[in-house]
Amino acid sequence: MNLKRKHHFVSQFYLKSWYNNVKKIIVWDGDKTFPSLTKSIAYEKDLYKLTPLTSYQISFFEEHLRQMSLDNTSTYNYVIRNILVIHNGFNFLDTIENNCSEEIVDLKKKFSFNFLEDKFAVEEAEFSKVIKKIILKPKSKIFLYDYYALIHFFVFQLFKTPRKINRFLDVNQQSPIFKGLDFTQPELRSYTLLFIQCLSERAHTSLISRLYSIKIYNNISDINFITSDDPCFNQKFDENEFFCTASNFTKSYD
Repeated sequence: MNLKRKHHFVSQFYLKSWYNNVKKIIVWDGDKTFPSLTKSIAYEKDLYKLTPLTSYQISFFEEHLRQMSLDNTSTYNYVIRNILVIHNGFNFLDTIENNCSEEIVDLKKKFSFNFLEDKFAVEEAEFSKVIKKIILKPKSKIFLYDYYALIHFFVFQLFKTPRKINRFLDVNQQSPIFKGLDFTQPELRSYTLLFIQCLSERAHTSLISRLYSIKIYNNISDINFITSDDPCFNQKFDENEFFCTASNFTKSYD
């Protein structure tokens, strides 16, 4: 069984745009620099692992979304609702004696570790097409679909970092509305991950409606740019602008 436990919080296709001539990215850890493959950096083990919620927690989650007007997002209606149905299915199986067959155990593990990572991989494939188009053909026309994809990528990347997830998790842990719901730490983390998926869609649609301009810088010098877990290294929301980098070395795509 292929369990995906190495969860990358910076998309590898994006990091590969920063490769040098020997197909390595230069990493700075705050003290020193070193070359690395993208698969070996910017990941956290089990970052997007989903722990099944209880039936009561699921009902609370759905009511929470309604109160936040997030229950009409496509992410909830076409993705999250299916996840919650599966969680309820697991809860039902847990009530049946002798249900611990190897197939069921494997299914639970695969769903828990792989579902969000697989979802992100599908989205990253679409983002990759647009960014490669910009790098390989910088003078090509950018269509409205491309613009939507770029805005989606910025929001997607912003909401999937450990720092952002932990910030939401801290807020939920301190919120009085969660008291008395008997969340374990893994359950509250799972709840937070699912909530963030819906919230990120709302942020995406909000940004699109404002029609921010996007400035993309492509470094052709021999001096390294610095990227981070946020592809927009300077966000000037008040001036309706994003600044971002498409790649570090254009010669990586020769």
